[in-house]
Amino acid sequence: MERELSSKNLAHRKRLEKRSTASAHTTLPPLPAKRYDIAYVDPPWHYYGSTVKDAAAAKHYPLMTSDELAAFDVRSLLNKRAAVFMWATCPRLNFAIDLLRAWKLHYRGVAYVWVKVGKSGRIINGQGVPPTFTKPTTELLLAATTMPTGRPFPLLDLAQAQVVLAPRGAHSEKPAVFRESIERLCGDRPRIELFARQRVANWDAWGAELDDR
Repeated sequence: MERELSSKNLAHRKRLEKRSTASAHTTLPPLPAKRYDIAYVDPPWHYYGSTVKDAAAAKHYPLMTSDELAAFDVRSLLNKRAAVFMWATCPRLNFAIDLLRAWKLHYRGVAYVWVKVGKSGRIINGQGVPPTFTKPTTELLLAATTMPTGRPFPLLDLAQAQVVLAPRGAHSEKPAVFRESIERLCGDRPRIELFARQRVANWDAWGAELDDR
């Protein structure tokens, strides 16, 4: 016998029924012909479960499976000695490292840890989709290089902090401080943001979500 839903659960179900996922892109823009020393990447990770539940990314933009992301030829955009800074959520960390390997890159560690804070400056409480254990309040900016050892180029700011407290913006939007930190760390080198949703001064950008593509 099916259990009768409470009025709260019924209202939530009706909200879900009205939601829809973002339409998949029928085509992706061509990749640039240039090569870069730095790529800053925020993949549209696919997640398990309902695509219309609270905090589901698929409501905001089309997602890509691990195989679809692996087929994306990031390596062709990079110079012989180059670095990739790629965002990963904690529940998808293993997928992120596997993706770097699929792109023939060498995982070199976590460059930055974004700790999300509210308007008061305090670290936020766990929010969003119920996790397996605790709700993550951080995201990781992984570092990878085209070579297995050594630095691809001299670093200019070795005093940078790894842990950064910064407020959240729109869904999946990353704070500008991380681009700025990469610029200070690596210097003025050819660089591109992949899966970008906006253009930023002094960065090339590629992405299906760009308004002017």
